[in-house]
Amino acid sequence: MRKTALCAVAAANILFDKPYSYFMTPEVEQKAAVGMRVKVPFGHGNRKTEGVIIGFSTASADEPYKFVTSIEGEASAIHPDLLKLAMWLRKRCYCPLYDVLRSMVPSAVSVEEKPTIFVSLAVGKNEAKDKLEKDKRLGEKSRNAVEILMSGRKTQQDLLYLSGISLASLRTLEKKGYMILSSEDSYQPTQKREPTETALTPAQNEVYTFLRDMMGTGKASCALLHGITGSGKTHIYIKLISDTIRNGKAALLLVPEIALTPQLIQRFYAIFGERVACLHSALTDTDRRREWNRVRRGDADVVVGTRSAVFAPIPNDKLGLIILDEEHEYSYKSENSPRYHAREVAKYRSAKAGILLLLGSATPSVESQYLAETGVIRKFELTERYGNASLAQVEIVDRKEDLRMGNDRAIGSTLANYMAETIRRKEQCILFINRRGRNRRLLCMECGETVNCEHCTSAMSYHSNTKRLVCHICGYTREVPLICPSCHSSHLMMDKAGTQKIEEEIEELLPGATYIRMDADSTASRMGHTKILEEFRENEIDVLVGTQMITKGLDFENVTLVGVLDADMALYAADFRAAERTFSLLTQVVGRAGRGSKKGKAVIQTFSPQNQVLLAAANQDYEAFYREEIALRETLQLPPFTQVLYFQISGLAEEQVMRSARSFAEQIKFCLDVGDELLGPVPSVVYKANNRFRWSLTVKTNRLNQLRDRVEGAMCAFYKEKNNKGVSLIADENPYDVQ
Repeated sequence: MRKTALCAVAAANILFDKPYSYFMTPEVEQKAAVGMRVKVPFGHGNRKTEGVIIGFSTASADEPYKFVTSIEGEASAIHPDLLKLAMWLRKRCYCPLYDVLRSMVPSAVSVEEKPTIFVSLAVGKNEAKDKLEKDKRLGEKSRNAVEILMSGRKTQQDLLYLSGISLASLRTLEKKGYMILSSEDSYQPTQKREPTETALTPAQNEVYTFLRDMMGTGKASCALLHGITGSGKTHIYIKLISDTIRNGKAALLLVPEIALTPQLIQRFYAIFGERVACLHSALTDTDRRREWNRVRRGDADVVVGTRSAVFAPIPNDKLGLIILDEEHEYSYKSENSPRYHAREVAKYRSAKAGILLLLGSATPSVESQYLAETGVIRKFELTERYGNASLAQVEIVDRKEDLRMGNDRAIGSTLANYMAETIRRKEQCILFINRRGRNRRLLCMECGETVNCEHCTSAMSYHSNTKRLVCHICGYTREVPLICPSCHSSHLMMDKAGTQKIEEEIEELLPGATYIRMDADSTASRMGHTKILEEFRENEIDVLVGTQMITKGLDFENVTLVGVLDADMALYAADFRAAERTFSLLTQVVGRAGRGSKKGKAVIQTFSPQNQVLLAAANQDYEAFYREEIALRETLQLPPFTQVLYFQISGLAEEQVMRSARSFAEQIKFCLDVGDELLGPVPSVVYKANNRFRWSLTVKTNRLNQLRDRVEGAMCAFYKEKNNKGVSLIADENPYDVQ
C-alpha cells in the first residue's frame, strides 16, 4: 500500500468536483500537509493545474494514479475546523470545493516567505534630533525618514513608501549610525499590553453587561446591536474584545469597506498593540502572508478585516467572539464564486465554536430586524449619540426648484450656499454621489439613445482624467464620439453628473476651496484610502467628494455639513432591496455630520421630496421605514418571508443561451415542491456583458435546505448536455446585486 494525497482540483467544475487521489514522491510526502497548495496533472492531456490537499489515504501501488508534480511554497495547513466549514459552504454556493479553499487561504500565503526587513533608530530620539541639526548635508527625504522612525519601528517597505527615500539612501543612513536594519519579526508577542478600558455611558454599559453575560454562557448565540449613527457601538465592541482576550480567546471584527480599516486599525492598535492583525484585499502579498500567518500561529488574537477575514485561520476552541459591524452592508455578499455572505459564514462559525455573534448597525438589514422581532435573536438599542453630540439637522431640497430657475448643476443653490458658509467657518463638508466618473451617460438629443459599450448592454461613463468613455462592467474604453452611433446626429450631451463632474462644479462655485475625491478610481493604488482620509483628517481639505465608501464609519469632528446629490438614483432600481439600500445609504451618510461638539447639517437633494423612504432617512426613523418595508415584503412574499435562488445562464451564442435557459428551467421544475415558485427564464437586467449573452431564472421557496441536492443534480445534468457546451451556469442564494 502507498500513501496518497486527496486533492481538490482547480480544473474540475461542479460536475467533476470530487477528491482526486495522487501518489507522492518521498520528497513531496515529507512536506505535504492538509491545506497545502500543489501542482498536479489533470485530465487526458495531463494539463498542469493547481490543487489543494484536503486529506490523505492509502492505495495499492498498482493503481494508475498520477503523481503530485510539486508543492507550491511553504506549508499553509488548513485546520480541520475550517476544512469542515469549506465542505459546508461548497454545498451552499454550488461551486467546486477548490473555489472555496482558494478564498479561505490567500494565494500569497503559499508563496515562499522572504524575511521582512525592519528599520529602527540606532540612537535615542533626542540624540537623533541632535544629529539631524548638526548634519547640514542631509537631504529632506533622509531627514523625513529619521523623523518617521521617531514614532516607532517600521518595515523597510513602509519606510521607503512613507518617506520617499531610496534604498541606497537608506543604507547610507545606516552607515552614518542613524538607524538599524534587521530581519527580526517585529510581531512576535513579546509585549502583551493590557487593553485600555473604554469609559461607557450608562446606556452603553447596560447593553455591554447583557452582551457580556451572553458571552459567559459558553453557548452559541446571536444578538443585534441597533445603535444610531455616532452612538458609540465601537466602544462596546472594544469592551467585549477586551474580555475575550483576557479569557485567552481570539476576537474577529469584520467591517464592510477597506476604507474603514485604517481608522479602526489605528484605534485598535493604540489599545491592543501588536495583538491586532489586519486582513483585507488591499494588503500587499507580503503583508497579507505575514498577517495571516500571525493569526494562524496565535500571535495575534484581535483580527480586523473585510469580508474574506471571516475565514481567519482561528480554530473553534480559540475563537471567542465574532462581530459584524455595519451588518446590513451589501459588500458582505460575494459576487464571485464562491457566492457566500459573510454573515451566514459567521453564524456557522459561531454555532460550531459556541460563541456570541454580534451584528451591529445603525440601519439593520430587514432580515436581521425580522429575526429580532420574531425572537430568533436578541436585540439591543442605543438611541443617543455618544458625548452629548446631536443628530444632524436634515433639510430635503426639491431639485425641481433649481431647474425652474435655470440651474442644472448637480450642486444646487441651497447646498452651494451652505457649503460656502461652512468653509468660511473653517469647517468641512462631505458630498455623496453614488456614481464615479464625470458623467453617467453620453446622450443623443435627436434619437434619445445612449452611447453603449460594444461588449455590454450598458451605458458608458465619461472620465475626465483620461478624457475617454469607460464601461464600468467590463472595463472597455473608447474615445468620445463626435456623432451618435445610432442616428449619426452631432447633438450629443452629457447626462447625470459623477464624482469628477462634482469636482469641476466645486471649482466653479467655490473658488479657492480645497477638495479631494474618494471613489474606486482615486483609491485604486495601495494606501489610496489612507492617504485621502489622512489629508482630510488633518483639515487640509475643505470638501470630501465620494461614492458609498464615504457613507459609513468615518468619524471627523470638523465635518458639519453633508450633501447628498441625486438621492433618487438608487430608489427606483430594478431590485426589491432598492428602498432598503437607499434608506441605509442616506441614513449612514447623514450621520457623518455633527459627530463632535459642533452642530451638524445635512442636505438631501431630490426630485421626490415627499417619498416616504427619503423622509424616514431624513428623520433617522428606522422604525417607520421598517414597518412599511416589512409589510410590502410580506405581501409580495419576498425575503425574509421566503428564500430566493437565482440562476444565470450565459454564453457567446445568443440563440444557444436562450435555448439552454429554457431547457434548464424545465429541469428545475422537477426539483420544486408544492408552494415553490419559478420565475423566468427572462433576459438578464444587463443582457450582454463582456460579449456574453445572459438569461436568468429565479426560484422562490421556503425549503431551500431540501432543494440543494436536487438543484446540484440539475446543474450537473445541465453540464452533461452536449447542447450546452460553452454555456456557463451559476447559482446564487439570496443574491444582492442581480444584473
